[in-house]
Amino acid sequence: MPSSDYLCRMTGPRDDRAFLDWWAGRRDGWRRLGPALWAGLPVGAALSVPILLNFFAGRFWYRRADAVGSSQFQPLLLVVAVAVIAGFTGWLYSRMQWERNEERYQRIRAGLDGDADTGSDGES
Repeated sequence: MPSSDYLCRMTGPRDDRAFLDWWAGRRDGWRRLGPALWAGLPVGAALSVPILLNFFAGRFWYRRADAVGSSQFQPLLLVVAVAVIAGFTGWLYSRMQWERNEERYQRIRAGLDGDADTGSDGES
């Protein structure tokens, strides 16, 4: 059975036992900033593109803003602002996904530990 990793690095397998194996191998790596940022960067970029489009499209529908903006426009500031927005959003999305996966991992582990405590016949 092919892994569901091919769609998105942040989505785990649907089967509980496969998810436990998958998350146990990845949970420590995604806690660091680098991998977390790279995993969430596409989401941050997807949010940054509409911001850029809105900024550049404004000159077509509001002439006064274009005149003021052109005289005070600093391209480096725009690039830095968009990069910070994309990075922060990507990091935040990645942390939310990590928390969601960790919660699922703990819930499954608690369920498996509960099954082991009751035994095979279901009696305590």
